[in-house]
Parts: sequence; C-alpha cells; structure tokens
Amino acid sequence: MGSGFSKRLDKSTLVQLEQYSFFNRKEITKVFHRFLTLLDMQGTHGEQLAKLKTMPDSEKLSTLYLFDDTVVTGMEELRYNPFRSRLVNIFTRFDEEGQHILYFEDFLCLFSSVSDGAH
Repeated sequence: MGSGFSKRLDKSTLVQLEQYSFFNRKEITKVFHRFLTLLDMQGTHGEQLAKLKTMPDSEKLSTLYLFDDTVVTGMEELRYNPFRSRLVNIFTRFDEEGQHILYFEDFLCLFSSVSDGAH
C-alpha cells in the first residue's frame, strides 16, 4: 500500500466481505470504487487518506467513512427508492459527537440489502 491507500481490496478482505453480502468479489470491488467516489464528492477523501498512512492494512478499511448522508441518499442507485432515507439511517452509525457516519462495510451491506440477490 506504500505511501497512501490502495484502491484495491486484498484477497482476504474480499473473501471476508463476500461472506456477509450477496455480492461476488468483482461486485464488491465495484461498490468499493463507488464508495471512494462518494468520499471525493464529500470532500474528505484526501484528509481521510492522510490519516491512513500510518495504520496497518487490516485497520484501514474500517477507518474510511462517509458522513454526509445526502451524498448517499442522492446517489443514482437509490434515487427512485422511496425508502432511501430510512435505508441510509438503518446502516448509519453515530460518532461520539452525534455525527452520522457510514463505514464501507455498512455501505456494502446497504447495497447488498437492495440487490437482486436479497430478494
């Protein structure tokens, strides 16, 4: 991973994520890239990535998070879902300051719950 954060998930992480979603490795990677795109939209991608430089790889994935739920509810993939706000609230956590946060694992579970495999 070098000086920054790889935009690739390692094989062991993909295997683990496959176990609690309805997605295969390729689909998980696609959702991960979508998550990174949202980080860019929210404007904290660089700030969060800077914090990751000193962390072990195993902790990095659970450190990235989204905090602007309007970025998530406004996504093309959820735009026409009348329950989008409720879905985002279900998978959102709160930090110690009461701010909404959505970690990648939660983001993946959100997408998994509305995927064709969940029906």
